[in-house]
Amino acid sequence: NLIQEKMYVGGTFLLAREHILVAAPIDAFDPENNQRLEEKMVEEGYFPDGALLFHQHSPEFPHAKYTVGFSSTGGPLFYINIQDNIEAHGPRHIDNEGDVEGDPVFAEVVEGFEVIQRILALPRNEDDSLNTRVQIVDTYVVESDAK
Repeated sequence: NLIQEKMYVGGTFLLAREHILVAAPIDAFDPENNQRLEEKMVEEGYFPDGALLFHQHSPEFPHAKYTVGFSSTGGPLFYINIQDNIEAHGPRHIDNEGDVEGDPVFAEVVEGFEVIQRILALPRNEDDSLNTRVQIVDTYVVESDAK
C-alpha cells in the first residue's frame, strides 16, 4: 500500500553504500517537505510507534540484487539491494528456540537500473550520505505473475 498510496513520493534517497541504496519518506534537504512527509505517514496510520510494525523474513523472497527491503527497524526507510545481500540482511536466529528474524523483502526493481547506477555515482559524504538531493517523484506497482 505504501507504494500505491504514493507515501514515498517527495521522499529522498539518503545513503549510497557498496551493498545498498537507502531511501525513505524523509527529506534531509527541505525541512518543510520533511515535515509534510512525516505528517502524511502519521495521518495515514503508517507511523503508529515510530516505525512500521512487521519484521517477517521469507525464504521465498531472498535479498537478491535489485530487490527492495525494509530494515530490521521496520521502515518506512527502505533499501535497494545493489548486490546479493542474503548473508547481511537475510534470516538470522534470534534465540535458542530457533526463531528466525530478517529484513523483509517486499519488492523488486524491474526498470530504471540506469537511474540506480547514476545515484550510486553521485558524490557522498564520509558517512555515505548523499550530498545531492535525489527526490522520489513517483512510485507505482507493476503487476507480475512471478512469486
